[in-house]
Amino acid sequence: MDQAPRAGQGRPGGDPLPDSGEYAGYWLREIVKPNLAPGSYVTYEVVVRLYLVPGLGRKRLDKLRVSDVQTWINEVGRTCQCCAQGKDERRNPAQRRCCALGRCCPRQPASRTCGPCSGRCCPRRSPKG
Repeated sequence: MDQAPRAGQGRPGGDPLPDSGEYAGYWLREIVKPNLAPGSYVTYEVVVRLYLVPGLGRKRLDKLRVSDVQTWINEVGRTCQCCAQGKDERRNPAQRRCCALGRCCPRQPASRTCGPCSGRCCPRRSPKG
């Protein structure tokens, strides 16, 4: 059975546990990649990179609470991801069309991004009108 990194195992300074971002990297490398389909790995890697690490990545695992995760889920569901991820900002200046120009789109993640919860945990959004 695979085990997560433990206190002092190859970690400078002997930190008690990795932070959420470090653990997510370990989980992707050691659990997901060797045991799941390549498409699953790609999907999980995107979610970890775009949502989990920016939102919870610095939180130490021994300090992470259910309320932290629920607050993060709610925040992702109501945050414009174009703004949060700098999507419009990375476009060629002549092609910028929304957030980088001060006109928030607001692009929120699709309910399916929540995966197994099927959007039940994310705030409901009204249809665009």
